[in-house]
Amino acid sequence: MERSEMRRMVEKITSLPTLPGSVTRITRMLDNPEATAGEIGKEISKDQVLSAKVLKLVNSGFYGFSQPVSTIPHAMVLLGFNVVKTLVLSTSVLDMMAKSLEGLWQHSLACARTCGIIARHLDMEDPEEISVTGLLHDLGKVVLEEKMEEVFQEILSRVEEGNMLFYEAEEEVMEVTHANVGGWLLEKWQLPSQLVEPIMYHHSFHASRRH
Repeated sequence: MERSEMRRMVEKITSLPTLPGSVTRITRMLDNPEATAGEIGKEISKDQVLSAKVLKLVNSGFYGFSQPVSTIPHAMVLLGFNVVKTLVLSTSVLDMMAKSLEGLWQHSLACARTCGIIARHLDMEDPEEISVTGLLHDLGKVVLEEKMEEVFQEILSRVEEGNMLFYEAEEEVMEVTHANVGGWLLEKWQLPSQLVEPIMYHHSFHASRRH
């Protein structure tokens, strides 16, 4: 399968995740520089299921807050608009991740926590954004398993029969890896490049294109 064909398939995905009206309204507000944390927090809180999911993620351990975060506005102050937007958009996918490949959710949480620890140790800007890239770095695996089952099974077969790494099998089958797939989906969600690039290139490191 060629790279261009693979990208077209990913960009045609409309049901991962499904974006209810509340999510669409919230993401528009998050894109509005004049919207306040209080206004957005109030809108998120109207959707009790979404609000609970976001707060569960915020308190799941990978951010390392010493005290529980009990309100969405508080989460927004601590995490920033970009991280909250990403968590809002990702709740459906993260639910799937928890039920997906064995160990994927635990690996993603551990990676997110590690990213945050390293970012704080290096005194980097926005360590919470760096944490969320760790949480979502394997998002593409969920897309493959949920929406491209035939391709996914072929990759698994090559991993088992060829004794190769997952991303090596992906390159043989698709000419790209789950990193590209996840990055393309995040680009479709119109997330900022500082969140997309680390995920898109986590198997092919290079210096940031923003510098």
